[in-house]
Parts: sequence; structure tokens; C-alpha cells
Amino acid sequence: MSNRCMRIAALKCFIAGGKEIDAEPRIKPLTETLRSLGVKTLYLGKDEAGSEEPYSIIVVARGGYEKAVELLLRPHTRGALLVSIAGLEGLGEAVEVKDKALRAGKKVELIHFPDPGKESVAERLSLEVKALRASSSALDMKILLFGVEPPPIMIEDWARRAGLDLYLVPGREALELFREGSEYGSLYVDTYLAAYFDLSGISEEVLSRELGLYLAVKSVLDSEGANAVLVDCEDLSSKAGIGALMALNLLQDEGVPSACTSFQETLLPQMISYTLTGSPSIPVRLIDIDKDKMVLKALTLPTAASARSQIENEEGIIRIKGHPGEGSYVAIAVAKAMDRAHVLELEVLKDHEPNGPQSITASYKGDPRGILENLRTANMVLLKRVNKEVVAKALYYLGMDTTL
Repeated sequence: MSNRCMRIAALKCFIAGGKEIDAEPRIKPLTETLRSLGVKTLYLGKDEAGSEEPYSIIVVARGGYEKAVELLLRPHTRGALLVSIAGLEGLGEAVEVKDKALRAGKKVELIHFPDPGKESVAERLSLEVKALRASSSALDMKILLFGVEPPPIMIEDWARRAGLDLYLVPGREALELFREGSEYGSLYVDTYLAAYFDLSGISEEVLSRELGLYLAVKSVLDSEGANAVLVDCEDLSSKAGIGALMALNLLQDEGVPSACTSFQETLLPQMISYTLTGSPSIPVRLIDIDKDKMVLKALTLPTAASARSQIENEEGIIRIKGHPGEGSYVAIAVAKAMDRAHVLELEVLKDHEPNGPQSITASYKGDPRGILENLRTANMVLLKRVNKEVVAKALYYLGMDTTL
């Protein structure tokens, strides 16, 4: 899989302190650790002229509290890590800085290093930096709304608050692009599909139409520099006679977080997933649950996330079918309002389909009631090879109240 659209954010750190900050003995081990973690460090008095860009990490020492507040309250700051190195005497002021930011609706984590030279600075900072990089990379993306007209209020509102770019292709234009793409779809059946799947029983015409949507979306992603896509699959199904799910599968395999409007709340977790794991995640819907197991249905299944894949025609909808494979996963559920999230651990069980194609049975660790009772959603995303604490922190830094 080629992550053609994934951007890894360059984190910026501002060190706010008095004129003697460079001589502060606590500074050197901290700055060396941050640089080793790939963080760009800036000092007091060296803020970029006229910049209103947010800083992900703010180190505060004596004399730097007012500047720290100013930086945290910048409009596009959703979440930030506040690191206090002012000694015990400065901890109270650092807490006040954090409280001011929280009252302004910012998500701020405070770490206090009374003496960074004597503590394991890297161990404490590495988790926070991973989470900040995931959240910042998600905010650096541009979302294509393909045929989604008008834009979903929740997505539009969250993008405005987060400073996230949206690019809308209206419904009529989306249909025209799809038709143009369909004319070339047959040329790609052998290249994209026949080499990897058994296509017997599925007409080339049907596959060409599905590939037409993939080509149409891909052309706009390339021309507009977008990194993720939300598609009105129901509208395309009714007007163009395609299901859109196979196109989303192919886009996810290329590193493009992709979702239908019917499961739009899975888009943001997918965006986080690519940064944390470099691999596509699996959007799923919770369809049944008991005291120790749950049954999920894969909404799309990227081939890179599947242990075994095949293309099937399911009641007129072409989809890539398979199973993600046994093992440990982290599930993320985000509320439709994009203000809350729930994270839990799952153990996906042996491949079987007691509830039809695309079903996944999993045992769970933690309390899944937060998904249904608090978030009012049955849609989630499954991630493999990821730390749930890092995921929860990344969601927190994106401005969400997160439960485990």
C-alpha cells in the first residue's frame, strides 16, 4: 500500500521563559529529547512574525506564563501539551495557565518536570508526542466532500472549529465526473483487480462503473490536494446504480481515509490511524452484543487490512469481502457531533460468519456501554498494533472528551 495522501505533521514547540532561559539547567535535557522526537523547538522572542499558527508543545519557565496563555488561546489551537520546568515554586502558576486554557475550551495536558535532568524525560514525553503528531496530522488534512450536498452540519462545524479544510464537489458535478471516469474504468479492471481477485461471475461493465467512481474521486484528490474523502453513497446508488464501497476500499488501500455519509463519524479515526500505524483501519458497525462478546459488520474492508479478500456482488453492491484476522485491536467510536469518543480493546476471534458476510466476532475488554449509551452510535473503527492510551490522548488533543 502506498500512503499517497498521508501527511505527517511537523510539531512545533515554544519555550516561554525569562531572558536567562538559555542558561536554565533544566532546558538542555528537555530540548535534546524533543529534538530527538522530531519536534521543532522555538525560543522566547523568536516566535514567527505575525504567526497565528498553533504550537503543539509549550514549555513554560519563570517569566513565561503570560506568553504561554497567549499561545494556548490562539484560535486554531485545539489541544496542546504544557510542560512546566519552573521548579515546584512555578507549578501553581502552570496550573493557572492550564485552567485558563481549559475554561476557553482548549484541551491541555500538563506535565511538570521539577528537574528534567534527573528524570526519564524521553519516556514521559514520547507518548504525548505520538498523540500530538497523530492529532496534528489529522488537522493538517483536507477533506473532499464528493457529492455531499449540503455538507453535513457536524462535519462542517467541527472543521470550522478545528481549522480543517473542506472541498465540496456538488452532486451534479460528482455525477459528471463519475460518468467520465466510467468511460476509462474498463482499462483498469485488469490492472487493479484481475491480478488480485477472482472476478468470475461479475460483469466487466459493473466493475468498470465501480472503478469509474474510484478514478473520479482520485482525480479530484490529486487536483485539489485533498487527503480524505466523504461520499454520498446513497445518492450515487440511487442516481448512478453503484454502491461505492469497492471504490472506498481501493482508496483506503492507497492511504486515503474514506467513508460514506452513513458512517461519516469513522472518518476522523481513520485519519488518526494512518499516522499512528501507517496502515488502513477498518470501519465497522456494532450489530449485536452480550456480556462478553460483540458482533461487528465491516462497512469497508481495505485489502491491506484483511487476512483474505475477494470481490463479491452482494445484492447488487460490489464489495471487497474478507476478514481482518484474529488478534488484538483497539476500537474507536466517535460521536456524530465530533465532541466525544470512546476507546476500548477487542480480541477478534477466529474467522467465521454467524451473522452473514463481513461479520466479525470479538470479545472485549472494558465497558462498551459508552458507545451506545453516551455516543449514540454503532459505528466504530478497528486499529491494529496501536497503544490505546496514545489513541485516547490523540482524540483528547483533537478537542474530544474521551473515555476508556
